[in-house]
Amino acid sequence: MAVCKEFESYFTEQVFKSLERMVPKSDEDSSSSMSSYMDYFGDMLTQEYAKSATESNDGKGLGIAQMLYEQMKRNYGIE
Repeated sequence: MAVCKEFESYFTEQVFKSLERMVPKSDEDSSSSMSSYMDYFGDMLTQEYAKSATESNDGKGLGIAQMLYEQMKRNYGIE
């Protein structure tokens, strides 16, 4: 189950990053010398948002991990 939750967190992070890329950046944001630092810390913040979304709802997260876990149990005959 822990691996399934890690996958859910990673998947959620990728969705957040895709959504972030859809928002156009201003010329001021891209020309700043702080841009590389902002990108780095922005990525870290996105990772934390994804972890938080995965741990929300009383530890149930978005439900992707639970569905994946149940599917794996059925496919491999694990109880």
